[in-house]
Amino acid sequence: MRVTIYCLIIIAFFCGCSHEEPVSDDLPSKEDLDARYGSQWNDEKYRATRTADAEDYLTREEQEIFYYLNLMRINPPLFAQTYVAGYNGDEGWEKGYAWAERKASLIAELQKMNPLPLLYPDERLYGLARCFASEGGKLGVVGHDRSQTGCATTYSAECCTYGGAENGLSIIMAFLIDAGENNGALEHRKICFQSEYVKLGASIQPHITYKINAVLNFGIGN
Repeated sequence: MRVTIYCLIIIAFFCGCSHEEPVSDDLPSKEDLDARYGSQWNDEKYRATRTADAEDYLTREEQEIFYYLNLMRINPPLFAQTYVAGYNGDEGWEKGYAWAERKASLIAELQKMNPLPLLYPDERLYGLARCFASEGGKLGVVGHDRSQTGCATTYSAECCTYGGAENGLSIIMAFLIDAGENNGALEHRKICFQSEYVKLGASIQPHITYKINAVLNFGIGN
């Protein structure tokens, strides 16, 4: 089961969930999609999307979060034509409420988007994300209430997801497609599309109920 929670704290507070149940294990994996579409991203200019590769405090999966989100931001139409069009859902997980419609709307939106600034890793934001993913995971927290965790809230926006596959592509697709009965406002997607956010902290940690949880904390530039 995956539950996806979001929060945009500069303007307002939003929450929504998407529930997923296990199905077959023959859906395309991250490796399948990389092999299928990676050659279309071989241009030298796309190397800039690997902003987190040198950050040794991040796991490979956390570095992937930056990579795939930056691919979307540097060339939205190509990302729509490749990774989004070819994505059929998490490995072994059902797609969720309104998944096909949300995927179609994402493709349409990306096809008419201009490039966005790249996201760069920020250790302060990483500390905020790791604290909440770790402490919240131990307590079984779902949502954004950090009152029991001792974790600070000095970020500009936050996206959280619980359960599902733990690779970076799966996590980013969960936020961009934004399926779920209570996610009609597409707030995860809106956060990922905000041009003023140029800093990011991302952490994937164990969760007592959902196996894993991923927290993304966004920040604006200096």
